[in-house]
This record gives sequence, structure tokens and C-alpha cells, in this order.
Amino acid sequence: AFSGCIGVWWWQTGAMPGWLTIAYWSPMLLLAFGLFRLFDIWKPGVIDRMQSLPDGWGVVADDVGAGVLTSAFVGLATWCLFLI
Repeated sequence: AFSGCIGVWWWQTGAMPGWLTIAYWSPMLLLAFGLFRLFDIWKPGVIDRMQSLPDGWGVVADDVGAGVLTSAFVGLATWCLFLI
């Protein structure tokens, strides 16, 4: 998640973010990390069903599901805090 945020910043601006920019977004990055771990351990709803896929696909699928759910929550939080 952290490298993805930095990669998106670099792609959009053409430069690596400075330390002040990273410090500004640190609370949101920590929220994303915390939510991902919460959803990965708790496995709400469909994420729990994803884990039962055969041949190791469930191990990957539940992580992807937790990441997608985390992205939705962090995106909504970012929109609510900074764009409204």
C-alpha cells in the first residue's frame, strides 16, 4: 500500500514525494495498513468465502478481497475528509 501511494504520486506529478508530503499522508497510510490487517484477520462477508477456494487460491483471494475492501474504505474516508 505504501509503495503504491508513492508510485501513484510519482505517476501523477512526475516526481517523488518529499518527506513533508509523506508525513502529511502518514495518518491515511497507517489507517490503510490497520484496516487491511483488520479485514485480513476478521474476514468479513465474502472475504471469508473467498478463503475456501481450492489449491492455494483462497490464500491469495482473501488478501485481494481485504485489499479491495480497504481501498474502498480509505477512498471513502479520503473523499469525505478532503473533498467535501
